Amino acid sequence: MSAQLDKNGMKLVNIGACVLASGGGGSYLVSNKIIDDGVPDDAVVQVLEVQDIAGDEWIAVSANMGSPDALFKTANPHAPKNAFIALQQWCQRTGKFFYPAYKDFERFNFVLPIEIGAINAASPLTVAAQLQIPIINADGAGRSIPTLPLTTFAGNGIPLFPNYVASEAPPGSKFNTGQVNVPDEKNLEQAIIGLVMTEPFGGIAGLAIYAMNGQTLNDKPPVSGTLIDALEIGSIYQSTEGEKRAYSIVEYLNQGAAKRRKAKPIFHGYITQMVQAEGGTDVGQIVVSAADESGTELWIYNQNENIFASLNTQGEPYIMGPDSICYVPASGEMFDNSDLWNIYQQPGYKPIEVYIVGIDAPDVVKDNSKLMANWQAVRSQFGYSGPYTQNWL
Repeated sequence: MSAQLDKNGMKLVNIGACVLASGGGGSYLVSNKIIDDGVPDDAVVQVLEVQDIAGDEWIAVSANMGSPDALFKTANPHAPKNAFIALQQWCQRTGKFFYPAYKDFERFNFVLPIEIGAINAASPLTVAAQLQIPIINADGAGRSIPTLPLTTFAGNGIPLFPNYVASEAPPGSKFNTGQVNVPDEKNLEQAIIGLVMTEPFGGIAGLAIYAMNGQTLNDKPPVSGTLIDALEIGSIYQSTEGEKRAYSIVEYLNQGAAKRRKAKPIFHGYITQMVQAEGGTDVGQIVVSAADESGTELWIYNQNENIFASLNTQGEPYIMGPDSICYVPASGEMFDNSDLWNIYQQPGYKPIEVYIVGIDAPDVVKDNSKLMANWQAVRSQFGYSGPYTQNWL
């Protein structure tokens, strides 16, 4: 299956990607600004499936990376393309002589999102629109993630180098770039965060990484189908509200074109409390109080993205990553945790009615022992070192 996205379609993807992102993935509001500022009005982007990619064609993964707060200051609509071009030029110039894997490299034929979330759906879509190349209907996690070791690319051992980060600059203007050559994703992430926090980058940068050919893509597949899922969910979101909105999204995931992952509404209530410690990554807790006034609360623990959630009536986590803990607001615009934090801090905040939807992790994640071990390490940082369970199911 292939599809085409115009500018309005890309904004529907932003909505659905923000739903799928498990609370993170960057600001929904900023993702629309990325499309507004970075995509020509007449642009149309082709969406292709993993199996459509020939073995000798080339792909690179695209993202914006850095502090969520920095994106509220600059939307970075051109930085991902700048990084993508820098990586392509490196492979054309240096790879032919020193890296045998790139000796037949000519150009990147496709772009692939690093995760599914509002910012990192919008960012590779701008790359596709600006460079007039297709985007692949897949991503590296099936949700948004707080750290690079949780991607399928890390779990499958796709080489980290070459890579490029690049600063924002309009077309034709000079921009800053940097490369990081370290042995693993954890060290790479720390090095990139340190780099982008410097003045030339201003806290956020475009990232191009995981250059691979089509054979590698098919042999070591990412999570397929998520871009079109985001488009369909965005369409449902825009045309419904309240309980119908949440249950229609769940029905699509369970019975519609997706049919890949289990999903169900797991809580309905109002966001009554939010605590957030700000920094390069945002860590905090969110309390959702039950709408039925039973006194039941769902406590969600996040590091940008929602990591696990517990009911105040139970002693162990109710749902945990890699499963997704997703917001479906009963009315109004979609939001991620950074948007929510801005809303929550406003004087006279009125608790937001929300449905929490659980989505089963993709099989390519659950079947990868390295990824599951990495997820356990992330959960343990929040005080839960036990095994992965699916009590919500």
